[in-house]
Amino acid sequence: MNPETTPDPVTTHRIGKIARLPAAIRQKLNERLEDNEPAPQLLEWLHSRPEVRKVLKHLFEGRPISEQNLSAWKQGGFRDWQRHQQVRARAQEFLEEGRELAEEVAAPGAGGSLLDRVGDRMALTLLELFREAEAGEPGPERTRTLLAIARDVARLRRGDHERQQAEMAQERWRHERDLTLREVREHEEEQQRAAVAAVCAEARELRAELIRGLAFQEMLPERGQWICQFFSEHEELLREHGIPVLPQDEQLKRELAAERRKPEYLLRGYDGMAEKEATTSGRPSPVKAAQAKSRSKNSSAETGEAAPEGRADEP
Repeated sequence: MNPETTPDPVTTHRIGKIARLPAAIRQKLNERLEDNEPAPQLLEWLHSRPEVRKVLKHLFEGRPISEQNLSAWKQGGFRDWQRHQQVRARAQEFLEEGRELAEEVAAPGAGGSLLDRVGDRMALTLLELFREAEAGEPGPERTRTLLAIARDVARLRRGDHERQQAEMAQERWRHERDLTLREVREHEEEQQRAAVAAVCAEARELRAELIRGLAFQEMLPERGQWICQFFSEHEELLREHGIPVLPQDEQLKRELAAERRKPEYLLRGYDGMAEKEATTSGRPSPVKAAQAKSRSKNSSAETGEAAPEGRADEP
């Protein structure tokens, strides 16, 4: 335990010269008093310390510590320090006994609280008393002693049973808490995975849209800027999941050229698919029908005759 940082409840209310010294100095002085060093030697040591001289200068106008000051401290602060040391020693001894008891009675590695150790010690004491009473002479006194010990043992057993129930309830609470936390964590991870998948899917679509729009000069500048900003905001996430970033320079030129070289039916979309479906089914192509209707209107305008309805594709 560090004497410089450990609070000293014994000397906090004292205002004498020694009581106002730093805690480390008081600790060392008490230890030397414990070793019965003579007063002149202690006073010489105190006055040789710069921190002591500093306290005396600022608080006591430089007046030195006298033998009377040292004697008063021996009767007051030093006695309090001795009592405090004894309490600490007893507490340490009790804790050591508790640890040894835990190793002997409890399972290997079991600790237990201070009250558990007290209960174990009381149980052993009652067991010793019970054995002594049991070995005594039969009679009313022996019977009363055994019954009193039995009642105390019963109380200890009830207390131990209640403690075990409390531990089981606490263990159940911890288990339920862990399950809840795991479910919440799994739900959050699932939401995060879904959000990442949505961003990746949108990035693929936007990239294809940008390449297609640039290849055929159909991309509005505002839309192109928005797509570039989207990729800039999610660049790290997209790289982590293997989504290609927006191409630059030569890579952009190659992808634009490849987009322009795609087969016509892939570029024409619905119209090309409808025309192909009409040709294979024997129905007139809607694209050709529209073209024939346009030609019929043009020829009727030249001759002044109206083309028959539904005959726009006939010569």
